[in-house]
Amino acid sequence: MREQVTATQINLFDERFYFVKAKKIPKHLEYLKGDGGIYLPSSTHILDVAYSKGVQFNEWLKMVGGNAKVVMEIAAEAGTRGHKACEMLLAGEELDYEMHVEGDYRYHSPRYSLNEWQNILKFKEFFEQAQPTDVISESIAYNLEDGYAGTVDIICTINEERWIIDLKFGNAIYDSHYLQIESYARCLEGIDRVGVVHMKAKTRGTDRSGKKFQGHGWQLVEPKVDRETLFNTWKALLTIYKFKAGGEKPVSLTIPKTVKL
Repeated sequence: MREQVTATQINLFDERFYFVKAKKIPKHLEYLKGDGGIYLPSSTHILDVAYSKGVQFNEWLKMVGGNAKVVMEIAAEAGTRGHKACEMLLAGEELDYEMHVEGDYRYHSPRYSLNEWQNILKFKEFFEQAQPTDVISESIAYNLEDGYAGTVDIICTINEERWIIDLKFGNAIYDSHYLQIESYARCLEGIDRVGVVHMKAKTRGTDRSGKKFQGHGWQLVEPKVDRETLFNTWKALLTIYKFKAGGEKPVSLTIPKTVKL
């Protein structure tokens, strides 16, 4: 059983780390040691540094050119709003399409857009179809041995199997998404399966065979490769990250927090 600790997410300067309060710090991670704990890079930050998103992503960058950062910011904020809405539903709250939404309003209305509301309805349909139990939402998972952490969208039981499920609101699912959720699975005990609920799937309705959870425009998708291969790839990415990042701590800890002339 792992040591009981408290973890806090740190988001600054396009970085995501977690500060984990822990008494015992592995020697090979002492460079990440802080006052009373350790700063662990998030799985998403590790993937940003160590994993190439591939030819398709590079072609997209060429297509959108200088607008890439804005497009990604819009997508990120939409994803954040979608995650928050699903978290609220899992907490038993009732949502109204006219309600004000927390977040960054540079690119979004204070209220849900039609697309956002449709995604919320898709998540409701997934929940009613899969009927998950013992649901844990937005839980921080950490690995003190390998040195990383992350926030798990959903941990639940479906048909007597323990799942880690990630929610994705973008146009496509990439291998990096599966690597991300497999990294979370290796932080926890008793995880049987991992998958992604894709809110922009090309499905037209329920699966006639009854073997897949899906509906119109959404689907619970599992990795095409076995989980051991995923984890071995993740371990290799950790090595690449440590090579490229060296003894990296969050930038926010290495520069002055205030400035005055």
